[in-house]
Amino acid sequence: MKDQYFGDVNDFQKYALLRLLTKMGEITSAVCWMLTQDDGSPDGDRRKYLDTPKCSMWQPCDRDLFDFLKLNHKTRNVASIETSQILPGCRFPPRQELEDELQLRGRYFHEFTAFAKGADLVFFDPDNGLEINSVPKGHSGSSKYVCIDELRAVYDQGSSVLLYQHFCRKRRVPFIEDRVYAIGGATQAPCAWSFRTSHAVFLLFPRPELVDYFANRVKLISEKWGSQRWPGTHKPTFHTLCLPT
Repeated sequence: MKDQYFGDVNDFQKYALLRLLTKMGEITSAVCWMLTQDDGSPDGDRRKYLDTPKCSMWQPCDRDLFDFLKLNHKTRNVASIETSQILPGCRFPPRQELEDELQLRGRYFHEFTAFAKGADLVFFDPDNGLEINSVPKGHSGSSKYVCIDELRAVYDQGSSVLLYQHFCRKRRVPFIEDRVYAIGGATQAPCAWSFRTSHAVFLLFPRPELVDYFANRVKLISEKWGSQRWPGTHKPTFHTLCLPT
């Protein structure tokens, strides 16, 4: 996550998902921003949806969130979410940028894992998504990725995991399945859901005791967000939910 991304359409989608998945704070949550330095690029500048509310398909999905982002998106700072009531029941760690250097990274995730203990759901928000072979942990650019062992450490201590994953230039369905099976195999999660958008997919790996709870929340999302469809399954318990573009 970069502050420059704050308020773009991917931001709306992730906050709306968290609000629905946590039932507005009925279950507790924590956010691992994985903040990296702004780079001055035009990435994260998809905010036209805020300019014409009457024409936006997102406004009816969550009017309070839409109005909040329309009012605050120019701050370009995730602290705007932290000091609001947009994500009730959510904990945010002290602000700290994630570095590439291996020792600093290890300390970052050791501290965050301890901080997140007890949260029912933990959301990881890397710039790009899950680690890739060409950018090993500790190498330049590795701060843009979360590693499987870092997800597993949080999952193993009792939290369900939600991950932001940006799409790359690969076929979407096989790409999603690859990520689902890699993380699902490492965590031994009983099932997973993937929420697919135009530019990214959100991957949810529930703890066994929360499978029924999240299944009901996913059904509500399907009904509330209307225009999405179920294009297929990874296997009987792994589903993909397409969200509006």
